[in-house]
Amino acid sequence: MNVGDHVGPYRLVSRLGAGGMGEVYRARDEKLQRYVALKILPRELAMNPDALRRFESEARSASALNHPNIVTIYEVNRTDDNIGWIAMELIDGEDLRTMLGGEPMTLKSALRIAVKIAEGLAAAHERGIAHRDLKPDNIMISRDGFVKILDFGLAKQIRRISSNDATIPQTMPGTVFGTVGYMSPEQARGREMDYRSDQFSFGVMLYEMLTRRRPFDRESKPETMTAIIRDEIPPPSHFNEFVPRELDRIVMRCLAKQPRDRYGSTRDVAHDLREVRDSLTGASSTKSGSAAASAADFSRKTGGRSGRRSTWLIAGAVVIAILAVLAVRMWMRTTSTSPVDSVAVVPFRDLTGTAEGRMLADGISEMIATRLAEVRSLRVAAPFDGAPVSDSDDLRAAARRKRVQALIRGSVQRGGDDVRVTYSLVRASDGGTLFSSTKTRPAAELFDLEDAVSGDLLSTLGHTAPPRPQTSPASMLGPGDQHRYVEALGLLKRVRDEQSVDRAIKALESLLGNARDSSDVNALLARALLYKSQIARRPSLVEQATLYAARAVTLSSNNVEAYVTLGDLQNQSGQHDEALKSFDRALKLRPNDSNALAGKADAYKGLGRGDDAEAAYKRAIAAHPDSAGALMRYGSFCFSRGRYDDAAAQFRRATELTPEFPMAWSNLGAVLQMSGKNDAALAALQKSIALKPTSGAYSNLGNLQFLLGRYDEAQHSFERAAELAPSDFVAWANLGDARRWSSNARARAKDAYDRSVAAARVALLINPKDAYTRASMAASLARSGSLDEAQAEIRRALEADPTNPVVLYKAAVVAIVRGNSDGAVSWIERAVRAGYPAGSLKSDPEFAAIRTLPSFRSAVESKG
Repeated sequence: MNVGDHVGPYRLVSRLGAGGMGEVYRARDEKLQRYVALKILPRELAMNPDALRRFESEARSASALNHPNIVTIYEVNRTDDNIGWIAMELIDGEDLRTMLGGEPMTLKSALRIAVKIAEGLAAAHERGIAHRDLKPDNIMISRDGFVKILDFGLAKQIRRISSNDATIPQTMPGTVFGTVGYMSPEQARGREMDYRSDQFSFGVMLYEMLTRRRPFDRESKPETMTAIIRDEIPPPSHFNEFVPRELDRIVMRCLAKQPRDRYGSTRDVAHDLREVRDSLTGASSTKSGSAAASAADFSRKTGGRSGRRSTWLIAGAVVIAILAVLAVRMWMRTTSTSPVDSVAVVPFRDLTGTAEGRMLADGISEMIATRLAEVRSLRVAAPFDGAPVSDSDDLRAAARRKRVQALIRGSVQRGGDDVRVTYSLVRASDGGTLFSSTKTRPAAELFDLEDAVSGDLLSTLGHTAPPRPQTSPASMLGPGDQHRYVEALGLLKRVRDEQSVDRAIKALESLLGNARDSSDVNALLARALLYKSQIARRPSLVEQATLYAARAVTLSSNNVEAYVTLGDLQNQSGQHDEALKSFDRALKLRPNDSNALAGKADAYKGLGRGDDAEAAYKRAIAAHPDSAGALMRYGSFCFSRGRYDDAAAQFRRATELTPEFPMAWSNLGAVLQMSGKNDAALAALQKSIALKPTSGAYSNLGNLQFLLGRYDEAQHSFERAAELAPSDFVAWANLGDARRWSSNARARAKDAYDRSVAAARVALLINPKDAYTRASMAASLARSGSLDEAQAEIRRALEADPTNPVVLYKAAVVAIVRGNSDGAVSWIERAVRAGYPAGSLKSDPEFAAIRTLPSFRSAVESKG
């Protein structure tokens, strides 16, 4: 090819370069009147039709990538003589190789470029496309600063065919491809590789950007490849003391010899790099000034600019620090309220990379959120659930869901005997960072670390940190115990994981010897035992939890969490009058506490005060419109009243707020099924199970299958539900129903009903006033043949809650099993008037014998 030739619609204007990937030309698209980069592929590729087809298929897959940090491929085609060519976006700038050969980068520049490369890689990896030949030559930086990755996924087929690639010796086995010096160990061995190979190559590039040296370069290519496979290298900070420890960790994790020891997702690489970048951007506001020096003196340390230039940059860092503070103040002045009155704390990222590190990060972010919530003039949004919040788009969306002015995000890293917390204040409107800082303390002083971070954030937001009570863990736990308390806080974020709850209980019980008089320790242990009781359904756990909660409020009359936990336990035990008092005490201390408001509503519901309950639920949601928990509780209230459309609206809103919350999807599926929207119900239940298989979701799925007459399928779903929650009376009752109507398991129905009755009796020991549990037990008793006891129990359930549509339905079940058709019809009519769905009754096999009766048809049509 020569300048002036035409390739398809493109006229070659000038030659830009050549290499193993072929020749690259600047070309003009005569049709669209634009310039492109045109890559003419090696002729050797045209000599192997199968390889050319594979290459074209792979190139077209890469052309589907649409990301600001990946060069766009416009077209893939061939010339008349079968020479392949690719038209792609033309970048006016220089490649990273050229940039590395010039003046040394500042740390800020290196991180800016690295973040963009990682984001581009992550986008491709999520589409199943790996680069396989990542190196500085394949990274372009435009004149206006945009970073672009070239040649995605294109190297593999060319490497296998071309014998002219200068980067790989011709004697090397054909299965090895890539560029020596940037290969991963699995590439160098010629083994199968995936996206994590790109992480290794990226780590090599980042190492070179930070130190101006390639970590595995040796005198010959074979020695270089041997070094990649075997040699351990020092971290970048060994050659550049201004590289932060967090950045060392990221680089060295990318350079792990085994793929399994690298990142599970390249998106996490990008996120961790952003955390370091953001911490350096704002860390100049810390007292030590070391981060400012790090950013300023980086180029001087790597052998670049003059001392005068570095001095100017240090002064500039001070100016930046002042401007950062002024930016927060200016923003606060231009918002509708000053100081900031609403924030959300995004769960802090763990940079340690261990299970203990994750618990530590969860615990510290929980402590910070709790401390901020103690300020009456500041609304702290409900905790985040589900997928992590990472990039600016996620942050803006999260802020909209939480309806807050600002977000607080951060990371936690344990290194030796120290713990470092990096945190930032993010503007809700555009995801921009307003303020960032770092605090480091010994691991034995975690409460002092949280106090420093919380105080700094509150001061920046324009609020004053409240004093700690004398009975707080900070004043009562010694250095060796603080870590266990924070770990327990982190573990209890996983309340549906019995193993995590057990570990939290064990950690907290071990603290009672030294902190028996700590209200917070007693309250947290009570909360952990409450969670355990909801999983295991043992009355003794409720009794234990109640004792610790009562002790917590005795030790401190200002502990909101203790009063809320005590109220929840009293509600669970049917002591609703006492629960109201506990929640009122909590609300006196914190008037808009979402959990206290929703708990008070539950107490009203238990007392049969429906209007008061409705008002309290709505107040809880108004105070915290971002709280999925309040929405779920109000949705359950609506469900119990037969208001299925209202219930669906609450559960649907909960799924929008927390898309990864399986219970929200399960509840939505249940209410949609009750409304006859079976396809939508099935989709919601499948989503719930895909997120996390739970007993509730499988029970709801089984109910849907049961009402569709698919009894064998329903039996399988109910068996799974009972396996996941063996103490759940609902799962066993449902399984008995499915077996009773299935084609091959009728004889085993009684066993399931008996187990349901036993589990219900245990549940009634905890709360004897629970009409739903008693009515369900009555139905199981009737179906297992205990007709007189069933009649006595359903009578007690109706006395406790005579308007509950499910209780009325269970009364109809007891009547029909006892052979009382007229009684069954009467209860069905009352159930339908109370809100029970008539469509379910029409397909319920229990009432098949009376379905043709005019009185039955009239009863099921008695409402709407």
